Amino acid sequence: MSDDYYTEENFILSELDFTVDCDNKKCNRNTLLSKKCSRAVKQKDCYFKYKKKKILELKAITTILDASFVDDEWSIMKKVIIERDNGECQLYKILNLNEKTIILTVYDEEYKMFKSILDCCHIIPRSEDKSKTYEADNIVLCSRYFHNLLDQYLHPVTRESITKEERLEWFKKARRG
Repeated sequence: MSDDYYTEENFILSELDFTVDCDNKKCNRNTLLSKKCSRAVKQKDCYFKYKKKKILELKAITTILDASFVDDEWSIMKKVIIERDNGECQLYKILNLNEKTIILTVYDEEYKMFKSILDCCHIIPRSEDKSKTYEADNIVLCSRYFHNLLDQYLHPVTRESITKEERLEWFKKARRG
């Protein structure tokens, strides 16, 4: 799809087109239809909500597109890290059987949802030291599950609060294997 598709004119219906759809019982907000949907006041309010949501979606899409085209160096680094770490979550590999059992019994649903999404995690965050952004020794492959927990300063097994230093230690241990 071309970049010019992601403009407000192409991505968001005009108010006229939106109200025509309302009159034809087609809801562009994917909400339940009601008798009020045919009223002009309801349509105007509904269109405002629709447009607000679409503008946020458009901003998110264009931000992702901008980021994905800008950083070829990061794309290369991710491939290097995935290959180095054998496409496996390095944090899960360092857990003992008891810790794995806790995760698989207590947090199973959430773990299953995010375990297959692998992130290249910065041991020392980019916000603290941008010069380490592309250093392979500062990056470790972890599942999105563990990445999210550690970035929120939560223990990867117990989910108790941890310090910045403890977060750093978890990532370093994962990196060392």
